[in-house]
Amino acid sequence: MTVRTLNYTRRQRLVRDDLDITVDTTNTGDHVFEATLRLAEYELPTDARVFVEAYRQTHWMRFDFGTVGHLTPPSSRRLSEFDTLDGVLFRVRVTSSQEPRGLLLAEGDRISFRAREERVKKRTSLLPVVPRNLGDEICKVSYEDNRPALLVNSTI
Repeated sequence: MTVRTLNYTRRQRLVRDDLDITVDTTNTGDHVFEATLRLAEYELPTDARVFVEAYRQTHWMRFDFGTVGHLTPPSSRRLSEFDTLDGVLFRVRVTSSQEPRGLLLAEGDRISFRAREERVKKRTSLLPVVPRNLGDEICKVSYEDNRPALLVNSTI
């Protein structure tokens, strides 16, 4: 059975091979990412804004990477919202800077990162482990996102 989708906004899908994200752990234990975005072959306006978002379920961080014509990574790309990298994914969004402002022109979602020392891309876990304060519970399976996650009590 073929699934048909309607794309009235003509949003482009960014291919994962064009979006390379690596994460490095510093001496202080902070997680910092670098993103290599190859957007030249897409038909996007050069003044369109580029954002990279790191997310895990309800936690997310947004980083402004400038415009398609002049990509400028922010000076701080520290993932301060995440104590662990388990289950963290990335998305890249390109939005219009002309009227209508903020219109989503292109998106790449569910992008896995690789650690700086890895040569092969990180495999996606079937059931990613996410630390959470669960009170008296030790663990439970969450179905909040499109895929399940194993929530483990972070206070134990």
